[in-house]
Amino acid sequence: AGVITSWRIQCVSNCSNGRLLAGFCCELCLKPIEANDHCIRCDLVLNRWYHCYRFTCPVLNCPLSQHTKHPKRCCPECKNHTVISKESNLAVSNGSHCFFRGRRYQVHTTFRIDSCSRCSCQPGGIICRRFVCPLKECDMTHIFYKPNVCCPFCYRKKNPCKGMDINGNEILVEVGYLKWSFN
Repeated sequence: AGVITSWRIQCVSNCSNGRLLAGFCCELCLKPIEANDHCIRCDLVLNRWYHCYRFTCPVLNCPLSQHTKHPKRCCPECKNHTVISKESNLAVSNGSHCFFRGRRYQVHTTFRIDSCSRCSCQPGGIICRRFVCPLKECDMTHIFYKPNVCCPFCYRKKNPCKGMDINGNEILVEVGYLKWSFN
């Protein structure tokens, strides 16, 4: 028994002359999509087409302090491959409780591990569901996150945000530029 992660597939098919075929979630492309994003995967299917989608990382059963990320890989890993805590005697679930990242949960308890993931302790282990955010159509410099909200937002040109300058004065910032200052 261990940790199972499930998620809804997110298509990354922006190819010309793509095809939608039965049995595949995403539009199929004749060439793999070239991207600097290590989380985009393109699988060759039917010896001709590429099924491209964004991969979601599995939930790790080690403390966040033990997570490490290689720059050329999509997902973090546990340092030293220590996935299951010593307190659990190498078992994620003993049938009545689950042990996850140093905490104990009763069977059938649901808990959040971050703003995008919800996990459930089951007799056979832990099942986590990850929400996958839709791709944003705005420039990367216009994306921002809100606390405890999974998906990012785009700054709107006509909706500046408030901030503080180095002297403690409140300022309005529009897409990275100083617009107005209050004294």
